[in-house]
Amino acid sequence: MRKLSVTNIKDSMVRFNVHLSYMYSKMLKGFLFITIILVPIHSFLVFTVLPQQAFRPTPVSTLSSTLWLTSIIFTFIIMYLAYSFASELSGGGAQLFLSHPLGKLEYVSAWFFTGLYVTVFLFLLSIILPVIVLDPTLLSKLSLRELYLLSLEMIVSGAIIFNVALMMKKSGLTFLCGVFFYYILPFVFMLSLAVFRKSSEFVIWMFIVLYPYKSMFIWGYARTFPYQIIQASFLSLFFAVLLHILAFVYSRWRLEVG
Repeated sequence: MRKLSVTNIKDSMVRFNVHLSYMYSKMLKGFLFITIILVPIHSFLVFTVLPQQAFRPTPVSTLSSTLWLTSIIFTFIIMYLAYSFASELSGGGAQLFLSHPLGKLEYVSAWFFTGLYVTVFLFLLSIILPVIVLDPTLLSKLSLRELYLLSLEMIVSGAIIFNVALMMKKSGLTFLCGVFFYYILPFVFMLSLAVFRKSSEFVIWMFIVLYPYKSMFIWGYARTFPYQIIQASFLSLFFAVLLHILAFVYSRWRLEVG
């Protein structure tokens, strides 16, 4: 095992940045195209909904239902990138990259960073950019809590899917897991909460940890929060950190490509 030193860390960061640049060159055009499509949609919503909300306050922002729908586009991008990651691990592409000085941790980190954080950043940018450009005074009316919870929810489920891609190396299974965690499981939880009104504390907490944004969306409209959602979201944040640590530990000591 290589000795950890400042020089090794700097070299590792250089290799990470080089691979990240390569990934951007392949994917950035598609990312920007989707972001550009969503900018006018979010612009219209922000400038029609937010001024009305100033006069008719609601427990949850009236942007919620629309952001929930437009975020589906970006969750699909995360699923596609996790699918590509699994395909590269199983199809020999990863072995080609790792035959050069690029380390396993740097390789996996570049995929996680691009698949989760760049995607979420572009989604937020498609909401905030038109406000900054056209009317910065409306920034104060955007719900930072809402954007934070939505971003966190996308990252938590995305981290689960990328871990599946990393450990199973099966692109089909990765894509199915993405569909399950993003589009099916939330409604299974919501159905159980609706049918079984006295749902167990465990089910409620699982829902809040995995889907903090939908938790705010549901209980906000009911004008009752069973828990302080923002405080509870710290558990989601902690869970996301654990998923990242698991992925990095696995990639450092257990990852095999062939």
